[in-house]
Amino acid sequence: FRGFHADRNALKELNCRTGDILRNRSIKECADKYEVLLKRKKINIAKPYDKFITGVLASVSGIIGGGIGLISIMGAGSEASFLPVLAGLTIPPALYLLGTYLYHSKPSYQYSIQAGKKINTNACGKKELGGTLSREFIVADNLDIRNIHSLGEDIEKNDYDKFLDVLDNYDSDDVISILKDKKIKEEFKDGEHFNFSVDADDNTLLTKFFDIIPTKENQKDYNNILDSMKDMKKINFNQKDSFGISVLEKILNAENRKALNLVRDFEFEYSPELDSAYENISDENFKLSVKDLKIKFSHAIDAVRIDSAKALKIAIKEFDSPLCDKNKEVKNLLDFYHSNTRHYGASAGVMQVMEVFENERL
Repeated sequence: FRGFHADRNALKELNCRTGDILRNRSIKECADKYEVLLKRKKINIAKPYDKFITGVLASVSGIIGGGIGLISIMGAGSEASFLPVLAGLTIPPALYLLGTYLYHSKPSYQYSIQAGKKINTNACGKKELGGTLSREFIVADNLDIRNIHSLGEDIEKNDYDKFLDVLDNYDSDDVISILKDKKIKEEFKDGEHFNFSVDADDNTLLTKFFDIIPTKENQKDYNNILDSMKDMKKINFNQKDSFGISVLEKILNAENRKALNLVRDFEFEYSPELDSAYENISDENFKLSVKDLKIKFSHAIDAVRIDSAKALKIAIKEFDSPLCDKNKEVKNLLDFYHSNTRHYGASAGVMQVMEVFENERL
């Protein structure tokens, strides 16, 4: 799973597999958007019998040392031997130090799960999270893993807090200055900031950006920002401002070709207001380009999926849109229906839907 990373030893010692961890919905959803890491860290902890064992080792080494020393003195006679004395002085402390080292050197580990926006490999070959982070959850077993929650929400909240810190330095209408801010460029390279609200009416940075009318003074900055947005994978272009005007409507109303090229691979939700915006386009070449956009007409499939007469009526209206490719949409509907016939059956409502759209294709 691309967004989930785990220390192999941690998995083994926790007696779990990647699939077990990804059963946690919060972890899986977060790993779809960000990076989640199961970490293993060596720690020093006091063992419960440390003092007792240390005392025993000291006593034993003292007894052995004293015994060896006594034997060496008693057996020396007139010819004192240096080696027994040396042994009495060195062997017991050496045994004591060795035993203490072996006891204390047994490692202890702590395991944790944390999410972040970035992941890198350090000089030692270990994975490290970077960018905005979630809280860190200490885990000792599968129960701890199951109780992990809100990883993605943590990152988004922390991101928004960072964004608000920057926003405090600007007027919310000074969109270009906000987008040129150094911290914004460093922290939000994937474009999350365009989805953030910037005023009391919940207008986002994206909707306000597309309210900008390029002028001689701001054209260069405006174009540079549009160019930078090409590599930002987390911008949601299906946004509306406080007046209900969508981003796509703004692009069509302005006949903004550079912006249109930016969103040509994004899937938009259809709304009736797009028809008016499309009809009012004066540049015929621009109009043709708009026809190539990916616009989702969902009510036809909804009419089958939930057997809804209301969805059917809406779908028929949608098919009259100048932006709707009827043949393509009918094919999508038929493919969906035939792939799910067993599930949706052949109720009167569903069959009516299919008849209507079969006729549309004819």
